[in-house]
Amino acid sequence: MFNIAALGRGNGIHKILNQEGAKHMSVTTSVRRAATIFSVLAAAGIHTANAQPGAQSVGFLATLGGSVSTVASFNSAGGTNTVTILGTGLFQVTFPGLGNGLNSNVQVNAYNTNGHPHICTSQGWGSSNSVDVIAYVGCFDFSGNPYSADFSIFYQARHAAPGGWLGFLWADQPTAASYTPNTNWNYNNRGTLNTVTRSGTGVYTATFPNLRGGGNPQVTAYSSGGAAAHCEISSWTARGATTEVGVLCFDGHGNPADEYYSLSYNRSALESEGATNGVYGYAFKPSASSYTPRFYYSEYGGLYPTAQRQRVFGFPLYSFVVSDPNNNTVSPIVGMVTAVGTGGEYCEVEGYDDVGGLGYFDMNLACYDSQERQINARYSAAMFYNVH
Repeated sequence: MFNIAALGRGNGIHKILNQEGAKHMSVTTSVRRAATIFSVLAAAGIHTANAQPGAQSVGFLATLGGSVSTVASFNSAGGTNTVTILGTGLFQVTFPGLGNGLNSNVQVNAYNTNGHPHICTSQGWGSSNSVDVIAYVGCFDFSGNPYSADFSIFYQARHAAPGGWLGFLWADQPTAASYTPNTNWNYNNRGTLNTVTRSGTGVYTATFPNLRGGGNPQVTAYSSGGAAAHCEISSWTARGATTEVGVLCFDGHGNPADEYYSLSYNRSALESEGATNGVYGYAFKPSASSYTPRFYYSEYGGLYPTAQRQRVFGFPLYSFVVSDPNNNTVSPIVGMVTAVGTGGEYCEVEGYDDVGGLGYFDMNLACYDSQERQINARYSAAMFYNVH
């Protein structure tokens, strides 16, 4: 069992970071973000035309120093995922062989490997050749400036419905009072279409018909013009056979703002996605030192998560810990986390630990307010991985 102690800032700080010779990116050439993004997307037909329907596809990766981490990259088609730096804080991710589905979704997280918190957004994804998926990621500092730093990304495309309850959407009309998002990026494995309503500036409710409550939502701001933004989950509630997910969005200065976003919701679907295993949970006690997330909001996948909090240099650092009594080798692995709140909170992944012989592995994370102050916060977390 290999040790992936802190692909970022876990208990064995920077072990793999140093092994891979990675260091913080230094990019000297920037681009005009909006012009570049839209010209590239238009040329590729991304979010105007896409690939033809096919089977399920899943891919994920995390970067270290701008390069793909060898222990945090997965492609269900067997391809080698790559990342290209296009400019300061602007990245192109390629998932070879996954461009076989219209109904697709991307989630992006900042991945703090150098001690500097930041925000990352989706800036478009799709396939122009029905073979490879290209996704664009933008990262920013807390002042809204483009910032070259690490990130994690999770891509999924669905046409054959997995078990459990799974839905996602691309919210493509940020000022509309009520609408059905674009059906090319609107998926519900119970055969219905998801909808969105807006009740105020940056205040949204996404409705997933026939998807059982509890579960795990993840949301990513989609910065169409190359500007900083972030979104968080305000709540998720079962109303009969329907699940409603509240989303709040903010601009690069932390002000409520009407934003595009990408949202996914999943309950009991991780084990049956046909590509990876997974575990998720809702950490609802931000000041508690250790507790078990509510079963209703958790997916164990045969393993058992707990949420822990410690103080490092006086600041709260969280760990989403998964019990693994069989000491399996867990590789590759990537995590996603979304803040749960109403005040513009933001959470990011800080690293992972795979502790051989002790029967667990974990994801470390931290949460911040809009002033870049590390805070106690609720969060919704998920980890995707393969077990050997």
